[in-house]
Amino acid sequence: MAEQVKIRANLLDTSTAQTTDNWHNLLNLQTKMFLPHEIRFLLNSSIWHDAKSVLDIGCGNGAYISQISNYFPEKFYTGIDISPELIEIAQTQHTKNNVQFLHKNLQEFKPDQQFDLIIMRLIVQHLNDFATVLSMTSKLLKPGGAVLIIEPDLENFCNRPETPKFENLMQSIDSHSAQQQTNRCILSELGHIAKTTGQWSIAQDIQTAVPFIGPFINSDLLRLYQYWIDILEQSNILSITLGNVRNELKIWADKPTSYAQIGIRFLLLKAKAGTAY
Repeated sequence: MAEQVKIRANLLDTSTAQTTDNWHNLLNLQTKMFLPHEIRFLLNSSIWHDAKSVLDIGCGNGAYISQISNYFPEKFYTGIDISPELIEIAQTQHTKNNVQFLHKNLQEFKPDQQFDLIIMRLIVQHLNDFATVLSMTSKLLKPGGAVLIIEPDLENFCNRPETPKFENLMQSIDSHSAQQQTNRCILSELGHIAKTTGQWSIAQDIQTAVPFIGPFINSDLLRLYQYWIDILEQSNILSITLGNVRNELKIWADKPTSYAQIGIRFLLLKAKAGTAY
């Protein structure tokens, strides 16, 4: 039986100009805000330094690996994504000799080469059946290759003063994820699941919290929250009123003592020697 991985199609939809624009803006902000912390991780990873070919699964608009390639220009990068609209942006805006973008999904992607390292950045949470995801990515790796998973560390998230309506929104997302059986509900268990397959070892597992000091009016953080709420609203996956959440965040963002932190987890998995591909 062919391996299958489901994806939250409504949430990731980019079939209209507005949804494409919202995702484009959100992905640009995510790259801008968290890139320094990600580069710090990569600089301290010998596995990353040894990799010559890198595949980014779920590359979106290409902003992330285009920026990464500026700091590590000696590698060759391939980005794939299911969104034709975002891939078109990537191909138009990020033209470099060592970077290519392809409109492909993971299940159908059959490249002519295998890769030293695969990045899955903020995409695993939208898929289901993490063990199957790993099995599919392993077929794209050279023997002894590695997979770098970058996802939010949900336990390290907070707003101060508290924003109960926004936190209720986050809980609603988690409840929807549980109903859809996506990996967002098991992000803290990804390392354990990988080890139980017997095919992977954990090379690095690092959790860090990125702090932000307010006030946040006209800030990247507030824009990040707003774009995410817009995407959720357009997807129609939740039944709560999002206007109240927007208003709460505007009041919170204007407070001079407002504070936020967003947790990030870097999970680097290395394929064990002798693993069958």
